[in-house]
Amino acid sequence: MIFDEYLRTCARLSQARPGLSYEEVLATIAGHGTLISDPPGDERVTDDPDDDKFMRCARHAEAIVVSGDAHLLDVAGWQNVQVLRPRAFLDRLA
Repeated sequence: MIFDEYLRTCARLSQARPGLSYEEVLATIAGHGTLISDPPGDERVTDDPDDDKFMRCARHAEAIVVSGDAHLLDVAGWQNVQVLRPRAFLDRLA
């Protein structure tokens, strides 16, 4: 599940940056996000097959992928899926 990956990533980032709190971000995602199943697809999208689920879900939900992951950034625009770095996403929200 993608949310499980968010939890693991936030736990790793919080160890590297002890002063930052990710609980509010995760609570917002859980409270306002829409859960969808990973759409089927055998097509390779990124150089990391574990990242393909993000692109397929974003395409299915007509959503934006927010990530600093190079594999995802490299395929920005696939099937019209936007991939934004976190700062660019926050700037867009402002």
